[in-house]
Amino acid sequence: MTAGHYPDGRLGEIFINAAHANSMLDAIASDAAIAISFALQHGADLAVIKSAMKRNSRGEPSSPIGAALDHVTQ
Repeated sequence: MTAGHYPDGRLGEIFINAAHANSMLDAIASDAAIAISFALQHGADLAVIKSAMKRNSRGEPSSPIGAALDHVTQ
């Protein structure tokens, strides 16, 4: 995962690639990252996006995009 930031430090985009290039998981993770990036670039609140992601019973993210958002907001 990599992230791009605005000059003021705000997150502007994220990129996620799965271990197996061109796999179904890679495509889903990449598409989700693109959707999140567009939302951020159009004013969506990162905290709201992060809180909407599915989590398991221990509060851990259930998907690569949730894990990426946790990573960039630490």
